[in-house]
Amino acid sequence: TFQPTAMATLLQLIVLAAFTIALVQTFSPRHHTTRRPSVVSSSSQLFATKKKKKTSKNTKKSTASSFGGASLAECPCGSGQSYTKCCGILHRNAQAYQSATAEQVVRARYSAFARKQPDFLMASTHPFNKDFNPDLKKWKESIKLNMYDKFELPRCVIVEETPLDDEDKQTKIQFIAQMVLKDTGEVTAFMETALLERAPPPLGTWLYVNGTIDAVPNEFALENNITFHDHSEDAAEENEGEEDQEGDE
Repeated sequence: TFQPTAMATLLQLIVLAAFTIALVQTFSPRHHTTRRPSVVSSSSQLFATKKKKKTSKNTKKSTASSFGGASLAECPCGSGQSYTKCCGILHRNAQAYQSATAEQVVRARYSAFARKQPDFLMASTHPFNKDFNPDLKKWKESIKLNMYDKFELPRCVIVEETPLDDEDKQTKIQFIAQMVLKDTGEVTAFMETALLERAPPPLGTWLYVNGTIDAVPNEFALENNITFHDHSEDAAEENEGEEDQEGDE
């Protein structure tokens, strides 16, 4: 639980208010006849829409089938559903995100890393998180550099959820994130206990505050063929090799 100073709390809430307004505006249906007032803040850049390319009137409308297997690909979160019917909904729909449970947000954040969705990671991060940056452009670029590009992210396992109050405002979720190194196929994982907190009204979405990383339980590692490479052993072997060479000389 955070206990910041009154001034820090006020500043964080101001940033969060602008941030959430920008989120709602961007995800709102585009066929409204009236325009919403723009937010004069860096957060308005978060979900800047791309310009649509002009298409010929004779061009056929695309359908779900035009995406081929991609639209039916299993969601990285491990739910067993297709991505488009699971975390993909939260990634592209503000109302779905707003009504999502804390567990669904954790799963969607894992899938956001797997599907390279930095905007959702930013939108679901609490301003008290150490990585939160009001300069959204720089923040987004920073996230893109840390998207686990060398890994496949095949599954997220929810271990347990522990509510921290009776008002459903704070909760802790323990989960295991599984990863596969692309070059070697080596399977690895980490366990995290994540703290989430609800954003103030009117949005009320669950936001990721921080997380504590722990080792994955041995029984889970054995069941899922997870290997843990101890680099300290490599260093020790390297030192032994150097000592042997010196002895030979």
